[in-house]
Amino acid sequence: MSAIRHLAWAMRRHASWLSWLLIVFGIILVLLSIPKWVWITLIGFGLIVLGILLKRRRFFF
Repeated sequence: MSAIRHLAWAMRRHASWLSWLLIVFGIILVLLSIPKWVWITLIGFGLIVLGILLKRRRFFF
């Protein structure tokens, strides 16, 4: 019984970083579940946008 009470106290005491840990863990799981083709598409769009920005702005070079 005391172990459960201690666990409940620990959960309350560390609620802030525990919630952040759960959020980060959730984000990692979501990112891992995204298929590879989605990442390839996003990187492709990013490169296209970067290319357009580089063409428009000469001060990069």
